[in-house]
Amino acid sequence: MNVIHKVLAVKEAVRALQATGDSVGYVPTMGALHAGHQALFSAAAKQHPRWISSIFVNPLQFTSTTDLNTYPRPLEADLALLKQSGCALVYVPTAQDFYPTKPTLRLDFGPLGRGMEARARRGHFSGVGVVLARMFHILQPQLVYLGQKDWQQYLIVRQLIEDLDFPIEARAIATLRESDGLAYSSRNVHLSPPARRQAPLLYQGLCQAQQALQNGQSVRLVQKNTLTYWRTQTELKPEYLAIVDSFSLRPITSPAKHPYVSLCVAAHIEGVRLIDNVFLAQSPL
Repeated sequence: MNVIHKVLAVKEAVRALQATGDSVGYVPTMGALHAGHQALFSAAAKQHPRWISSIFVNPLQFTSTTDLNTYPRPLEADLALLKQSGCALVYVPTAQDFYPTKPTLRLDFGPLGRGMEARARRGHFSGVGVVLARMFHILQPQLVYLGQKDWQQYLIVRQLIEDLDFPIEARAIATLRESDGLAYSSRNVHLSPPARRQAPLLYQGLCQAQQALQNGQSVRLVQKNTLTYWRTQTELKPEYLAIVDSFSLRPITSPAKHPYVSLCVAAHIEGVRLIDNVFLAQSPL
């Protein structure tokens, strides 16, 4: 596996990969890799003889300096996992090399970038868009692999690709969960043992809401009952529970009128922010 830190060197290495004629699959990461990332690596490996990745904790997408500074960075372990997974090339730039001058560009993704995560993390999706636009120019992949857990971000990336006419396909891979249902996340390492025991109840509440909607309960009642369950029966502090059209992310009132519906949640427990989502019936993946 080729580990490259400088932009000029990685561009040269990518040209060598492209010269083989094989398509290039790309898995962007911020490191702190786990089994959820491995699902993305496996999907890329099935499609591409050679696939690439990046590890970069992008300062533009953090709204909290504390969150940026405490984000886990186990680089040695991350590189070992990438090598074990069959990665051909991993780009690991420093912030100074990747952003020689601080970007002033701000991206507006319209309605997709105004609800749910955008409300709590102002500027987050603009930062995601800027970093990935630069990565796409540098690495020139044909496919980019993203996780379903960050569903809103996946839709944002699809819009970025469409609006800027990148010759890239974005592919979402189903959320991988631990045995008790908790979605894998780099932030799970910050959970204390008591919080870790409570955290799977986030997914349990989503599944209960999913079942209630399938049984014909109204969206408003399902939201009320699920939020009450988290607030009264768990240590979770829900930030939002959005029941939305899976592609427009607009709130819905009648699931039957939408072929694809998503239930999306963000919640805090002991200062750790968790997000998750499930599809109501049909999966759009």
